[in-house]
Amino acid sequence: MDRADVGGLRGGLGGGLFHAGVGLLVLLVIQVLNVYKPPGLTPYGWRKQQEERRQQREQRTVSPAEDAAT
Repeated sequence: MDRADVGGLRGGLGGGLFHAGVGLLVLLVIQVLNVYKPPGLTPYGWRKQQEERRQQREQRTVSPAEDAAT
């Protein structure tokens, strides 16, 4: 095997390893983003939580009046 052949083989193999490594890195980043949950609520989650609490308060204040009417 000639020195030029070894250099060509190394260059061809390196490109394949590079792409495989980058692909693996991309998959690892995707996996971390799927597992990681930042602390706290998003604005949407906070708003929905406030709406649920408001509805619960309204139901508690309306329920005794409904019971007295029946």
